[in-house]
Amino acid sequence: MSFTDTVTRALDHFQIPPPEKLVMPTGSLRLVGRSSTASIDRLPNEILGTVFALASLDTNDLHDDDNDPSTTPPTTLSHTSRRWRLLALATPALWTRLVLTFPTSDGQLTQALTWLARSKYAPLDILLDLRDPTWDWDNPEEAHEFTSEDMESVLRILLPCAKRWRRMELLTDTWGPLHTFLVRTQHLGVELESLESLHLARCNAYFGLGGARFAPSDLATPISLFGVSVTSISTSDPLPRLRALTLTGTHTTWEPSPSLSSLTSLSLKYLATDVAPTLPQLRAILLACVALESLTLVGAVSSSSSLEDREEEDAAAPVALTKLTHLELGFPSACALLSPPLFTAPGLTSLTLEHTARLLGVSDCEEEEDGDGEVDLEDGAGALLTSIGERPLALGQPDLALPYAASTHPRPAFRAFFAACGGVERMKMYDVGDGAVDVLWEGEEGGIQILPALRTLDLHRPFSFPFSPPSVDDAEVCANLGRRGVEVICEGD
Repeated sequence: MSFTDTVTRALDHFQIPPPEKLVMPTGSLRLVGRSSTASIDRLPNEILGTVFALASLDTNDLHDDDNDPSTTPPTTLSHTSRRWRLLALATPALWTRLVLTFPTSDGQLTQALTWLARSKYAPLDILLDLRDPTWDWDNPEEAHEFTSEDMESVLRILLPCAKRWRRMELLTDTWGPLHTFLVRTQHLGVELESLESLHLARCNAYFGLGGARFAPSDLATPISLFGVSVTSISTSDPLPRLRALTLTGTHTTWEPSPSLSSLTSLSLKYLATDVAPTLPQLRAILLACVALESLTLVGAVSSSSSLEDREEEDAAAPVALTKLTHLELGFPSACALLSPPLFTAPGLTSLTLEHTARLLGVSDCEEEEDGDGEVDLEDGAGALLTSIGERPLALGQPDLALPYAASTHPRPAFRAFFAACGGVERMKMYDVGDGAVDVLWEGEEGGIQILPALRTLDLHRPFSFPFSPPSVDDAEVCANLGRRGVEVICEGD
């Protein structure tokens, strides 16, 4: 039976049971006689309902591996006693967590429909993890068992309660279901008054490699999020509560909207270069959400940025992101953001650099062959590091992380980079080679101490890729930094 058939059958057979009457106390708030010895039974319904809600908070992670409907906190509470059941059923906030995974069981569908009814008018937290654990990335997209038609069936359940969406997270392996979601939600812009967090992800990081083109090409035309754009709505905020937006492998029209002004977290990751925003579009987006506290840009710059675009950016002043504290950048595309700098972040406290190809286990030559022949990861990452040093990003005192970054880049690039991070107190380096380690071992440049404020270094060695071993022994690095009072944590494979 297909996914759509399963959903259709569940909808056809589902009946909302009549509500059980909750008998409220009269005079006294206690529902039990004085002979009761259980302290919790002496609590009034209002307080006990609050206890139930708090008890469910710790396990309200939508990604909980235990998807057994019979063991969730609300279900357990409602099966303890008659009073608890009546109270749980009368507390909509307990039933707002909806999860569908693939393959979907009858029990999961029944739970989703039941909880949707019991949640009444409360805001909903929704996770649709429709990825196939056995999916082979070499297969054509149409071979995936979760199809666009299946996404239609899911939306048949969720669209009627769209105004109650508080948190929506949709994870897929292929583009078809995401495309269906974007198309079918075009009319929702004025209804999503409760939406606080949106995460749409096509979970294929290979599109973040330099030069990767979008596929399937016939579905590449961008679609605006919920039909919202500056041209359609200019005087009001259609998403007044939206605070976090994550688009992973998911492109849109890249038009700034009034809704962006309320964002505190923005993440654009693993976008094919032909559908990613251009530099002017990215600048317009950042100008629209200057209240950002967290920004992630990994594989998020279009290859179609023209010479005129770049000349325009060279002449423009950087966008001041004064509230930004967390920044994650991926290269080589990040080089376009920092040379010259697209933005400044004087309050930055956390900086992460990601090398997408290293993360995926793709060598530099492989990425160049897969792309347009113009990508050189070694030069790109070196330019990124150097550009941060030469063009002040106003880094503040960041907690610095270099995951899978620049494993063999030359020492001058790291010297320039570290010079821009003089306030760093804690640094993490994952999968780095001799370039960065040698600079740390030397300890100073021209009589000036490198990273003078450094107090803790987490050094994680290469674990799976055939990079050249560092020329400096870890023990020497530990000893040299230890004399400066730096705690060094070394981890190998």
